[in-house]
Amino acid sequence: MRTLFRDRNFRLLLTGQTLSMFGDIALFLVLAIWVKELTSSNAEAGLVFLALALPALASPISGVFVDRFPRRRVMILNDLTTGLGVLALLFVHDRGDVWIIFAVAVFYGAAQQIFFAARSGLLVSMIPDEQLGSANSLLESLRQGLRIGGPLIGAGMFAVWGGGAVAVLDSSTFFVSAALLSMLRVRDLERATIRPSFIRELLAGARHIRSTRELRRAVAALAMAVTVAGMLEVALFALTDAGLHRPPTFIGVLGTIQGAGSIVGGLAAAPLMRRWGETAVLAGGLAALGASLGMLAVATLPVVVVALLLIGASLAAVLVAYMTLLQRRTTGELQGRVFSAAEAIITVPYTLSMGLGAALIAVISFRWIYAANAVGMILAGAWLARGSGRTIRDAAEVAAPRTDLSAGVLAPSEELLPPPKAGHG
Repeated sequence: MRTLFRDRNFRLLLTGQTLSMFGDIALFLVLAIWVKELTSSNAEAGLVFLALALPALASPISGVFVDRFPRRRVMILNDLTTGLGVLALLFVHDRGDVWIIFAVAVFYGAAQQIFFAARSGLLVSMIPDEQLGSANSLLESLRQGLRIGGPLIGAGMFAVWGGGAVAVLDSSTFFVSAALLSMLRVRDLERATIRPSFIRELLAGARHIRSTRELRRAVAALAMAVTVAGMLEVALFALTDAGLHRPPTFIGVLGTIQGAGSIVGGLAAAPLMRRWGETAVLAGGLAALGASLGMLAVATLPVVVVALLLIGASLAAVLVAYMTLLQRRTTGELQGRVFSAAEAIITVPYTLSMGLGAALIAVISFRWIYAANAVGMILAGAWLARGSGRTIRDAAEVAAPRTDLSAGVLAPSEELLPPPKAGHG
């Protein structure tokens, strides 16, 4: 990782991401707590996370535009727009204004889809292929590690000064991030002068996933794993309230505990991927995540603490392996569309289960929700592990995708070469 820290562009990106991710983590939890306090409803509080997730269903559209324009500029514009949009929360005063929280959550979710799709492509342009795992590992460890203080600070600010103060803090981090992004010096991609039809561009990401065995299996396993995972957002409030008998703000403490485990998992992901490969780490992480979630059904504080540490570590490893696999098996000009297509595929079952969870939490115990997730994720990890024989050390055996820019579709390469590195886009 020393090589990464010597890279000026990566240092700037990392600094901006540290600030903006801190604001994100502080605000996300506050949005749900805010709704909980205004409505006294676990179901409505859980629907905040549904609102955040819904925009991913339309993410393939944003992926097209992310790939059409320079990624750095897309990220800057996205940061500035989000920084202004979050300030709408200053107009929330009572239960009648809850709709503003949901509107901001949808807007925020859309902005995140655009930003992370663009960041994925930017990283591929900035970082050598062999350093992508370490870069993702560091960024994910940072994001998850911020959960140690972010939720507590956000919940504390909300308790003392209200949600508006947290919104102002989060807004300011976006403006600083935009300023730092403007200082990056990276080349733009060489794009095709003749673009294919919008529909062909829109479907290019999904076609690439379908035609790339490792990506196809990874996305299918994650979609299988999250089939009931959306219910976890609602179950968290029931676990805190009915299981641990704590107020909603205690969720900030739980998030902090999970963040501590995530630092370990995120930092361990890069060496694990070098040893076993992205697919194997993803499979093992899913199985470990399922086992840890099952422990939460016990709902006693000592067991919950241990479970959250394990959840943090395994979830961070899953996310790092997933992102690195997408980047390393996708050429630069398709990064936005592949990322967005994968997000959309995974989000469909996740969003459906989140809505189902909001409806079922009043009639079933949260313990059944955790048990169901344990089974689903362990099965998904086991299925993926069956086909994870290849590792990143066997990359020479994996045909690099070749992009036909004039047609906007992928054709399999006849040469066993790594994907070409491109400039920033």
